[in-house]
Amino acid sequence: MQGETPFQIAVVALLICMKLVRLRTWRLTGRRAAQADMRRHPQDALLLWVSGVTMLAGLVVYLAFVQHIAFAHVPLSPPIRWAAVAVAAAALGLLGWADHALGQNLSVVAQIKSNHTLITDGPYRWVRHPIYAAALWHFAALAVVTANWLAGGLLVGGILLLYVFRIPREERLLQTHFGDAYRQYAARTGRFWPRLFK
Repeated sequence: MQGETPFQIAVVALLICMKLVRLRTWRLTGRRAAQADMRRHPQDALLLWVSGVTMLAGLVVYLAFVQHIAFAHVPLSPPIRWAAVAVAAAALGLLGWADHALGQNLSVVAQIKSNHTLITDGPYRWVRHPIYAAALWHFAALAVVTANWLAGGLLVGGILLLYVFRIPREERLLQTHFGDAYRQYAARTGRFWPRLFK
């Protein structure tokens, strides 16, 4: 697998950019408040930890062992892989926009805050979970960049593991707290991408 280094650099750079965008969560919620939230919600803390370790394993496999797992290589052309780099970067833009729109409602755990409001502007006008959608697109694009089903599968699997458990619980919390307002909002928006037909 000649010429893998530029793609490895791109993956690392995109993950660093993702981390920088996500640091905004800590700034908006406050580091101490976020740590306290994690202590009060140990199931979320465990889920985030397992998800993070799974994605980290995907990164390590791709950076350190890709030459030794040729059986997992997917023959993708460089233009396809560079297009995936562009998709991953664009997803970070959506992630930052969604974080900004959510504002003080942003939290590292699934919870309703004392001053929680139902956000229906910015990307939330069309999609209920733009943060989750953006992160999923980001990691799916990174999986394509790796051109390796094992490394890519770990990257995507880590984020899917988090979302399978967190999103239904988060939607139940929002529906319980906002009632009909949330049900009406859910009826006119898509979960991860805009509704084409209403």
